[in-house]
Amino acid sequence: MKPNQFLKYIFSDQILLAALALALPLHRIPTSIITALIFIKWLIQLNKDSFRIQWKELFSNPLLYLILYYLLQLISLSYTSFMQNGLLELQTKLSFLLLPLVFLFRNNKTQSKIDYHLIFKAFIVGLVIHLFFSLGTSFQDYQNGISRAFYYSWLGKGFHPTYYSLYLNLALSYLIVTFFDKKQSRLRQSSGMAVLFTFLASMIILLSSKAGLIGLGSNLLLGIYFMLRPTLKLKKKLIFFSTYMFLFVFIQLFPYSLQRFALAGKAITNTTNTTGKTNDKTTGKTTSRPGSTQSRIIIWNNALDAIKLKPILGYGAGSTKAVIHQTEIKNSNIASNTTTYDAHNQFLQTLICTGLIGLLSIILFFISGFGHTIRYQHIILLMFLLLCFENLLFESIMERQVGVSFIAFFGFLFIDKKEQEL
Repeated sequence: MKPNQFLKYIFSDQILLAALALALPLHRIPTSIITALIFIKWLIQLNKDSFRIQWKELFSNPLLYLILYYLLQLISLSYTSFMQNGLLELQTKLSFLLLPLVFLFRNNKTQSKIDYHLIFKAFIVGLVIHLFFSLGTSFQDYQNGISRAFYYSWLGKGFHPTYYSLYLNLALSYLIVTFFDKKQSRLRQSSGMAVLFTFLASMIILLSSKAGLIGLGSNLLLGIYFMLRPTLKLKKKLIFFSTYMFLFVFIQLFPYSLQRFALAGKAITNTTNTTGKTNDKTTGKTTSRPGSTQSRIIIWNNALDAIKLKPILGYGAGSTKAVIHQTEIKNSNIASNTTTYDAHNQFLQTLICTGLIGLLSIILFFISGFGHTIRYQHIILLMFLLLCFENLLFESIMERQVGVSFIAFFGFLFIDKKEQEL
């Protein structure tokens, strides 16, 4: 292969997108570099043909509202009292501008053909590499006397367990849809996918993120939906049903995730006295403190009080932690004496920063996304939107690059292609 042909191949859409999918679960630095390369390539190829789009289709495209969300954050710098924090947030969220621009305004004449299955395989490979790294470091921690080395944040090295579980759940959704695809008929391949599904689902159970476990439940319901189809071969039903039996036994053997749900239930019914247990990072021992659910309830109440004062435009980008902390002190209702928190809910977070106008951009993203799902019977897009929505309720995932890149990248991947092409 000649040098110019090699460079053309390396910087093809297929390779760049597969490389980004591989990098997403591994580290933010290669993710940022590859995103920048994709944007630079788009700028080089940009011409008048790139903007020949149907405006009706543009306004029904969910990616447009990610751009709107970013622009509203940018505008809010004009009235924020926390300019430095706001600039850092805009830097973190830059993928909400760059990737949708690339995907919305492309020149189809210069775009190469993309194998979307290859992109997902690269994503799963990245996840598996990270999982083996996490299991290896947890094994070392366990040998050093840390009893909960294979649970929650001890297992989620480099990733918060909620984000880790979000990535794993999307991989499960892809595996389920691919497993039950009529074109996928080889028994050996189906068995391999079932083993991989079981492994990834087991990791979600060990990570014990409540949002992640809710997502896992959604995936299991999706699997049941497919298994109930009368046209499905019995062998496939039995293979997939066996994964459910394994997971049922697995969660009984490792009940930590169930204990976290039990604690959350107590926190909901008694927000004043319930305490949770957390791992001491130096000793691995558990200490009492307000549980994560109780802390969230306190944070959400303070966030709502702050929102009432500036509901339309909010306080501006970068303001959330300071505004919530000030409201905590005012209300004498503090979630932590040592840490200042974000809203732990993307909808509340957005209301604080950019008010109802900013929240509208997120709502439009989901409305247009679900409309696309109904129009094309797009099951993977539906699962992507449900997983994002579930996580937005419990975490401010659009405030971290690991969440921003995930939504921007896979939002394009599912919206750009119809399900039958994926």
